[in-house]
Amino acid sequence: MALSQPVSSSSVWVMEADDFHAHPFMDMLDAVHQRNILQLQALLQQGFDINSTPLPGVSPLLISASCHGQSDIMDMLLDHNASLTAQDPTYGGTALHWAAANNEYQMLGMLLERNAEVMCRSYSGATPLHVAAGQGHTASIRTLLKASADPDAVDRQGSTPLHEAVHGGHIRAVSLLLRQNADPACTDCSKDTPMHVASRRGHLDVVEELLAAGADAEPSNSSGVTPLMSAAFFGHHDVVSALLARGANARAHDSLQKRSSLHWAAMNGHLEVVRALLQASTESKGLIDAQGMTAFDLATESDAAEVLQFLRSF
Repeated sequence: MALSQPVSSSSVWVMEADDFHAHPFMDMLDAVHQRNILQLQALLQQGFDINSTPLPGVSPLLISASCHGQSDIMDMLLDHNASLTAQDPTYGGTALHWAAANNEYQMLGMLLERNAEVMCRSYSGATPLHVAAGQGHTASIRTLLKASADPDAVDRQGSTPLHEAVHGGHIRAVSLLLRQNADPACTDCSKDTPMHVASRRGHLDVVEELLAAGADAEPSNSSGVTPLMSAAFFGHHDVVSALLARGANARAHDSLQKRSSLHWAAMNGHLEVVRALLQASTESKGLIDAQGMTAFDLATESDAAEVLQFLRSF
């Protein structure tokens, strides 16, 4: 879920120009966006309904949650019964999602104290914990977990908060989630585990943290791809070495193209990875894929000169 920029009081309006400037709701949004407490107080004293928005999902509370340091504004809005369930029109994020995205853990606490639903969902099925984890915001993660957020909740792609933290390489967030019993073996809709994601992204520290938490070094996803294959494909030599040290099988192949880690590394010209894989399993050199091609054949096709020279001499 891509929540990173504040919900702008100007970007969310698509009304005609005359209506845009004349509508009192715009004054309310501007007061919140500019943190003009006196203007906001005046509008609220006039009895303005802060939930009577001309556009579904556009609310002063969302503006407040998406801006840094607006706990005083938020408190005022909550005192006037601002809707906790309003969703922004782009991502479907609630005030909780936006506060989590900005690591506004004090705002999170305020919203949760007013009974905001900790497991609310965006359009993509992401919870506020998914958002906080994806940004690596440990303070917000702690706040949400303390409020009983589920560390193994899945979005529409099957991703958990741990997947999101791993993808971003946020080691402190990963460690925190694992300490709170997030499942290191969880799988998304492609059967990718956090280990797959960490290996693909080349996050060695995250790989080591997952291994220490008991994660399998060589699970297969729905295409038969293992973390070792992913790391080899992208040339992450340090991750390849770590996985081999934990017993990852260098001879394993995916279920579609029947290619081993050596095939992928050789095809992409990753010499150091090729060297490490052959040191772990000399037999890998003779493996053939679904088209009957060896690692040498693929390196020839891709003109990986250094790999070819090494394979000839090995």
